[in-house]
Amino acid sequence: MKCQHCKERDAVVHLTKVINGEKQEYDLCESCARELNELSFEQSFDFHKFFSGLLDIDNSFYPQQSPVEELRCPLCKMGLNAFKKTGKVGCDHCYEVFGEHLEPLIRRIHGSEEHKGKIPHNTTKNIRLKKEIEELKEQLQRAVENEEYELAAKLRDEIKAKNEGLS
Repeated sequence: MKCQHCKERDAVVHLTKVINGEKQEYDLCESCARELNELSFEQSFDFHKFFSGLLDIDNSFYPQQSPVEELRCPLCKMGLNAFKKTGKVGCDHCYEVFGEHLEPLIRRIHGSEEHKGKIPHNTTKNIRLKKEIEELKEQLQRAVENEEYELAAKLRDEIKAKNEGLS
């Protein structure tokens, strides 16, 4: 694939920018990426600072609590303030304890609270079929809401056929 900027050299950098909620993707060669200040090998990346910044961008993002009533995980004793500061949870139970604070953060970072990734190739046929059926049901719901009844009928029939394939 050629660089989208110079259209001469091979693209070796895939750049994704999200600006004001709009996603832009570029494939650039190393020279153009450096020229456009999109690539810097000289600087180190501070993950702690990055995640702390995500958590501290807007303090109104989290409900205010007095230090006396700080929310704590009963298993690992990690407090909400420590979570905000480090961006890390102490144990798997923290996800339940800090859930209401994690959900808006996850939604802001990923655009959704629900994982909608790909299914690995080595999964069984039934799992794939179930996933396809769920997606078709969502499409069917949207078609009915939009009064696209012919499309809804086709989707209904497709769902029925896939359900028979599960048996």
